[in-house]
Amino acid sequence: MMEQDGEGIKSLDTAIKDLIDLGKVFGNKFELQTLGTVVQSTACFLTIAANTLDQGQRQLNFSNKEDWKNLINNINRFFYAHVHTAIEVELIDFSKKRISKLSQH
Repeated sequence: MMEQDGEGIKSLDTAIKDLIDLGKVFGNKFELQTLGTVVQSTACFLTIAANTLDQGQRQLNFSNKEDWKNLINNINRFFYAHVHTAIEVELIDFSKKRISKLSQH
């Protein structure tokens, strides 16, 4: 188990509550659905982090099945965006090293 950080847990719990409240503002308004999905997914990620940190039992409830699909889509986007970033960083590093070697000759 990770070492518990009381202030960190309080911050996570506050952020989760604030995101849930913000999500209520968006509601089912079509023009704000994308923002609502991001807010809801972020609240889920923070809930997972908080529960992992203190082995808590926080739960979020979604009102419909579409919310769960949106969460899975956001997890996929998160993963692939980070894979893309990692590859980009590696390619930049590789290019710099290659240019450095070529300039030494």
